[in-house]
Amino acid sequence: MGKKLMEITEFKKKLKTGRATLTLLDTSFSQLTRKITSDTGADYTTVAAGDPLSKELIVSLNEDQIALKERYKTLFSDYNTWIIEKQSDITGLDTFDYQFSSIHDYSSDYVADTTSADYYMFTSIVNAEKELYEAGNYWFINNMRANIEVIKEWSKDKNYASTTSEVMGYFETYWNRDPRAVSSSVPGVTFSNNPGSSDKVVVTVSGLENIPVGETCTITIKASYSVTTGGKDDRETNYYTEYGYMYIKRVEIDNDSYYECTATKGSLKDHGYISGYKRTGNESTHFDIDTPTFAWLEGRTYL
Repeated sequence: MGKKLMEITEFKKKLKTGRATLTLLDTSFSQLTRKITSDTGADYTTVAAGDPLSKELIVSLNEDQIALKERYKTLFSDYNTWIIEKQSDITGLDTFDYQFSSIHDYSSDYVADTTSADYYMFTSIVNAEKELYEAGNYWFINNMRANIEVIKEWSKDKNYASTTSEVMGYFETYWNRDPRAVSSSVPGVTFSNNPGSSDKVVVTVSGLENIPVGETCTITIKASYSVTTGGKDDRETNYYTEYGYMYIKRVEIDNDSYYECTATKGSLKDHGYISGYKRTGNESTHFDIDTPTFAWLEGRTYL
């Protein structure tokens, strides 16, 4: 019996006459006549032009389609587990869901010289291949790309080299000892002192890009004071120096690097810690890629 599958390709309205013109694409086929055959040992991976469309050939393809669907389901499950774990740190990440509907075990449906080949070409081959392609190579890829954009935005205020231009450290000791940064161990790495009063200072370190990969820059903070003892005739003045430190290490990663920043009060009496960062406003280049995979995404360094 004939089947008609009509697709509207053009629609023109004629408002004055109250009529419309439809242009239809006829995608019909008249009858299901071709039957599958039997060809012992046939396999879709070795089929050649002119070989019959056999039950064995279609079953071999169907088995691999089912196996690939199961691998995809495992991949999607592992991916969603990873995304859920990351959601606590990175707001806006979305899990992925895809419902397979055309990939089933059709082997018991195929009867040589009886089963209509035309119908199963659509159900077990064309529709199944379409699902496998769009699940793994379209919708899943699009979900990863959207999540990568979220991660890129998140990376802007993390300590990647491409996102960070300055590091600040806070140091405090006793009154009138005037702590100040006095030296940097890496040429090109500079610092400025912003004293809050005579016992505290915020040290801002710039030129971080000049730290060689794998090396640590040490910023030394110095505070000096004197203590006078004795009376008028035996008075003695002793001079003392205290030191605090900032450490900025540059660590290499693919497509970028990042900074490990620590501070210690050393011999200063009160405080020494990293107090802030100045950002470039850029996204980390660590997350730039044209065709992402879950293995690549999972293997990135998240600070």
